[in-house]
Amino acid sequence: MSGVRATRVVGTVAVVAAVAGSWAVLGPLAPGRDVAMPAAGASAEDVVEAYLDAIDGHDCATARALWVPERRDDVARWCGAVEDLGEFEVRDASDSSGTAPGATPGTVEVVVLASYDLDWRAFQDDADPPEGDTVRGYHVVRSGPGDPWRIAEEEARG
Repeated sequence: MSGVRATRVVGTVAVVAAVAGSWAVLGPLAPGRDVAMPAAGASAEDVVEAYLDAIDGHDCATARALWVPERRDDVARWCGAVEDLGEFEVRDASDSSGTAPGATPGTVEVVVLASYDLDWRAFQDDADPPEGDTVRGYHVVRSGPGDPWRIAEEEARG
């Protein structure tokens, strides 16, 4: 084998190894699975469950659509950074006092609690909240009885 050909082979092997190593560390960046939007009459709990399923499955379009329009861009960080939520649990909604910052005054609001075991993607673990068992309260709003529920805010819960 000539010196030029050997250099090309070694270079090709090095590039393939670098790409494979990067994929092994960072994981696939494509969505894992599509998650269906809940029906317009779905409960607030169903909306939160669909959101968490979309985040866990890296379905950013569905995850964003389940938030009020003013907050949809905030979802991009979560969708790209979460590796896995493990088994998550969504609890029954409770009435909320006050209005979430992303909600329009006059809306109906409930808080849905959810717990999961958060695992960030490689090099994303400096994000908030920290990895591990996590409980979040999702402020879910709608304008009236016939309107769909949308997430307006989330907060850490103990």
